Amino acid sequence: MQNMFKGLYGSQDTWGTILSQYCEGVAKGTTNCGTKGVHVQHPASSPLAGVWFDKAAAAPTNATAAQIAAEAGKAAAHFGNTTQAPNLNAQYVVVSATGTHPDGFPNSGFCAWHDKTSSSYGTLAYTNLPYIPDTGAGACTTFTDGRLLSGIESTETHEYAETVTDFWPSIGWNGGGGEIGDECQNLDAYVKLSTGTFDLQGLWSNSANKCVTHG
Repeated sequence: MQNMFKGLYGSQDTWGTILSQYCEGVAKGTTNCGTKGVHVQHPASSPLAGVWFDKAAAAPTNATAAQIAAEAGKAAAHFGNTTQAPNLNAQYVVVSATGTHPDGFPNSGFCAWHDKTSSSYGTLAYTNLPYIPDTGAGACTTFTDGRLLSGIESTETHEYAETVTDFWPSIGWNGGGGEIGDECQNLDAYVKLSTGTFDLQGLWSNSANKCVTHG
């Protein structure tokens, strides 16, 4: 996962450029930002700001949504993001340990989800990312080649892109009808980055009016 994010920038990352068409500060229902609003900027360097292994206590066997949100708050404190300002451009991916079942995974009908939570450091954007390889090859991906990490890569790129474009979930960007990963769960592609080749999920493009895997 770290290598994947270390490569999601620059000219070799044509998947991430899908996001650049989207923006904030425009009217609800807008499907084409044009030159309006504040556009998503394609990263010029790795978007991975840091990694923290929280070993203060064993991960809950069945973490609740509230516990996952609280872990995002602990991460914000760990990284020194203790005011709202830095948290306007940070997302916290809470990756659960193997053998655990956060929020009922895998029997709750999701591969992962992202949300927002109120904290002492402002509103935080965070993702509940279960350890998807526990469910075996082929889970949460369209690929059937037996590669065990494909499902977690596909799922996290889905959540990452949705968080970037719908930071504090409310409306989504598919014409106001959903988020850009939800529409395209049946489209995966192996994409070669500078740090390796990864399973990146397709995203909805308003400009192309279809699911795509490159901008």
